[in-house]
This record gives sequence, structure tokens and C-alpha cells, in this order.
Amino acid sequence: MPAWGTTGEFSMHYFFFEEIRNGLIHLDDEESRHLQVVLRHREGGSLYLLNGKGIKAEGILVSRDSSGAVIRPTSVQQVPLPEIRFHIGIGPPKQTERFEWFLEKVTEAGIHQITPFLSARGERSVLRADRLEKIIRSAGKQSGNPWFPKLQPMVTLEALLHSATEPSRYIAHRLAGDRSQPHLKDRISGHGDTLVLVGPEGDFTEKEVAQARAFGFEVVHLGENRLRTETAGIFAAHCLILQRKNR
Repeated sequence: MPAWGTTGEFSMHYFFFEEIRNGLIHLDDEESRHLQVVLRHREGGSLYLLNGKGIKAEGILVSRDSSGAVIRPTSVQQVPLPEIRFHIGIGPPKQTERFEWFLEKVTEAGIHQITPFLSARGERSVLRADRLEKIIRSAGKQSGNPWFPKLQPMVTLEALLHSATEPSRYIAHRLAGDRSQPHLKDRISGHGDTLVLVGPEGDFTEKEVAQARAFGFEVVHLGENRLRTETAGIFAAHCLILQRKNR
């Protein structure tokens, strides 16, 4: 948890749960093992929980045995979905751990949706969805984010362009010789759902940029320095979240 969190919400350790059944919360094997073996919680102790779909709960540990931990909720809060939702499409880098790092950080930040895509210069076409979902769950628990981002299946860039529904759409790219493109932070309004596309390590081709423009995407840049794909994705997320906070 954050180093500054000694009391209050920042000091909470959250457990993940799927649902409340018959007035009780049953933790899965992984969460039960962490509760019993690592943290050594005892019956009667208070716990904090979330399900990644907007529900935060407090409860009392009723039992812990080989069949798993059982909690009786004492309070349940439904956190509304953010009024404005942010979506990042990204060409995954070749090294898996760098993409996992990106997922961890944008989950903590509060991005709503992530779509990995394969483009002309992309270097990774297969992802382990099960492992990536665990990364998101862990980051969501660590940060206390009540809404975990939706990780969409890998698609082609063309398919993502066709399916985009967000009214605000941007593609982060610095066209050769063109210094007139605006910075992302100066274009996003914070007044509607937004999709930002971040290219793979080799960046977008000019043909892909032209295709994106044809689908209503505005070309923006993320600064003068060259950024790694995962860094660019996190930087874009930071710009988006700041706009939401500043509304």
C-alpha cells in the first residue's frame, strides 16, 4: 500500500470477491490463501473488499478453513461508474513485463477500458489474458479502485477503428516534419468518453494515421521526447485523468 497510508482508506488491504450469495461473501482459493497464510486474519476480524464492478464492502470474517474464507458483510457501497470513461488502445510491446507494468499503472489511475491491437509495426499478436487479468485485479486491490478496467481481446487496428464509439478520439503520433499537431493535454475536453490510440514500439505508419483520421481521430502528440510504448500509454492516461479531476 502507499507509504503515506497509516490510517484511513490508504491503509486498507482489500480482498477481491465475485458476488454476495445468501448474505455472505465467499473468497476464491487465491484470496482465501492470502488471507489465511500470508496475512493470518482470524475469525471475527474486520475486512475490506471490492469486486471491481463498483462495489466496496466491509465485513467480518466468519470462518476460514480448507473450503475457503467466508465473510459476513456489515456494509456495502455501490460506487457509481465515472460519468466520463476513458479508453486506451495500445500496441503491446514485445516484452510482456512492460505491458504488464502499463496495465498495473493505468488500473491504479482509473482508466475504464484497454484494448490491445495489432498494427503494421506491432511485435506482439498473442497475450495471456488470464495472467493480465490477475495483474489488473492485484493493481485494483492495491489502489482501492472500485472499477477495474475492462481488458478487451486483442484486435487489429482496423477493427478497433471501425468499432470506436467514443465521441472524442485521438491518435498519438508525430508525423514527420509536421510540428503543428497539438499536445493531447490541450485537446481533451473532459466532457465526454474518450479513446486515445498509442502505437507499438515502431509507431504507426502514415497510412494508419490517415485511416484513423478518416474515422474521426485527431492526431496529437505526447511531447518532444520519444517515449516507450508503455510510458506513452501511462502518460496518456495521466492526461485523461487530470482532465476528469479538473472538470
